[in-house]
Amino acid sequence: MIKKRKKTAEQKKWEKENPEGKAIFSWTLDDYKIWEIEPPECIVKNSGETEGELLSENEIKNWHADSFQTLIILKGEDRKVYKKVYEDFVLDLKYLLSLNKISFDVLEFVLDENNFG
Repeated sequence: MIKKRKKTAEQKKWEKENPEGKAIFSWTLDDYKIWEIEPPECIVKNSGETEGELLSENEIKNWHADSFQTLIILKGEDRKVYKKVYEDFVLDLKYLLSLNKISFDVLEFVLDENNFG
């Protein structure tokens, strides 16, 4: 049985400051350190930026297509996992929209869950 670790004071503070969670693409190096998660190499090399800021247009298109296909599969197989992945996907898209990396049309399409089968 895997024992859950107690959250640190920093992690509890982070959760209080981000009650709805935080788009993974908006995480800084500090966020990864707080949660004791190994950050992507691009974040290590550019510690003052987020992954969302560093993603190219092509990387965003590939991520979007992969995520969309994953959600279609998950919706049919496991609604609980689908819901969590969908919520995270929407958070990331909202963050990318705030950076002007995607258009509102992309987010609007995803907000209609009927588009996932």
